[in-house]
Amino acid sequence: MGLPGGGKVHLSPRFTRFFNIVFWNKMPQDSMKLIFNTIIQQFYSKFIPDVVESLNECCQVILEAYQEIAKILLPIPRKSFYMFNLRDVTKVFQGLCEVKSNTITSKPIFISLINHELDRVFMDRLIEKSDSDE
Repeated sequence: MGLPGGGKVHLSPRFTRFFNIVFWNKMPQDSMKLIFNTIIQQFYSKFIPDVVESLNECCQVILEAYQEIAKILLPIPRKSFYMFNLRDVTKVFQGLCEVKSNTITSKPIFISLINHELDRVFMDRLIEKSDSDE
């Protein structure tokens, strides 16, 4: 749809009438914490007490990591796929909820599982070593 030579192209109203424009505000941190904390509390309710006691704290750490990653690693033309959203956070929690109860025998194992899931979802998308250092 672009003109030869580039430049900004305005779409005609006749063409754009076939599309809907949808906009939504970012979900507040408290709402995200409530949703994901409820999911993870329900799943880990039968696990060892050390893990169950640390779920609130772990949920907060995951959400803070997401906020920092989304703030620091912004999409640029060379890294246009650096667009992180709630779907990525959901993948982290989904990975945490696929573990069997007999696998998590201590709190350090659970912490390493969280690190693994954060790396799997966020770090695997990075293309430069300098990005992972941030």
